[in-house]
Amino acid sequence: GVRDLVLAAHTTTAADRELGNPNEVGGDVSGGAFTLAQAVARPVLAGSPWRTPLPGIYLCSASTPPGPAVHGMAG
Repeated sequence: GVRDLVLAAHTTTAADRELGNPNEVGGDVSGGAFTLAQAVARPVLAGSPWRTPLPGIYLCSASTPPGPAVHGMAG
């Protein structure tokens, strides 16, 4: 069964998550609070918020529109 397939398990606290990745504010895997303003200006207000100053490098995570919990669309 499944128990035979699990090799190890561990738990982490919200503080542990934030310590390991400062973008996970309070341990939030969605990148912190998602306010109305952030719905259109996340991470910045821009016509193409996924682009970076580096050619060919784009942001693709919960920190880009349309925001967290919209899998497969961010970036």
